[in-house]
Amino acid sequence: MAFDAGVIKLQSRLLVSFRGEMRVTTLGRLYFNEIFPDDFVFQDEAMTKKRLQKVMAAVYQQYGQEKTAEIADNLKDLGFRYATLSGLSMGMGDFEPIKGLEGVLKEGETRSAGIADQFEQGFITDDERHRLTVENWTKIDTRVQNMLSEQMKDQDGSMAIAITSGARGNVSQMKMSVGMLGVFQDAAGNVIELPVKAGYMQGLTPLEYFTGTRGTRKAVIDIALKTADAGYLTRRLVDVSQDVFTIDDDADDATDPGFALLRSDAAAIGVSYASRG
Repeated sequence: MAFDAGVIKLQSRLLVSFRGEMRVTTLGRLYFNEIFPDDFVFQDEAMTKKRLQKVMAAVYQQYGQEKTAEIADNLKDLGFRYATLSGLSMGMGDFEPIKGLEGVLKEGETRSAGIADQFEQGFITDDERHRLTVENWTKIDTRVQNMLSEQMKDQDGSMAIAITSGARGNVSQMKMSVGMLGVFQDAAGNVIELPVKAGYMQGLTPLEYFTGTRGTRKAVIDIALKTADAGYLTRRLVDVSQDVFTIDDDADDATDPGFALLRSDAAAIGVSYASRG
């Protein structure tokens, strides 16, 4: 009644009696827990994709397949209903810049310059210089992604909800938009030591754009080759299945007219059946 009157929201904190016990929770979590049987453990935390998988695994162990299917169907209905009512959307304002990004990139540039100096002075080989440079920018890329994850923890925007819950996208894709694209591979699979330090929101320089096209071209080529392989495998499976006959155990009798007809068809293509004892 309070929700219908607009006094509270789905995320409002409530002190309420639920199944004989006073709880401090939210209305949304009460709706969620109503789907489960009375003796199931009360779930009082945010339901991310991974957390929901663990809950459904516990339901399956406790109640079996038939009850689990019923609960999963009810959860699906609940999810679609409130996802529709939420009206979540994405706009440019949802892409917030990463705090402290410039400082981290400067650290990476300083470290990369130090590695180049060591090579020029003859302390390391060219292979070592390449490996250390790639490792440096890979670590920086990971740091940027971790910074974004920490920043999004306490956010309640459309983008944060979608990514944190696991429903759509991931933090890596968000990092490429507001942070940096990171290191790429060329068409031969070798890592390019020159990273793309900008994100899509800031815009890429011509050199960074060209570096990014190498990885994209490799991805497109790989997809085309894998698609061709999968299509060829499917065609071979169809060819093999043309010579396969499926016989019911009940029809495995020489007196059965259907089986006699099948045997005559098989004999026409040179297939013989051994009689069963």
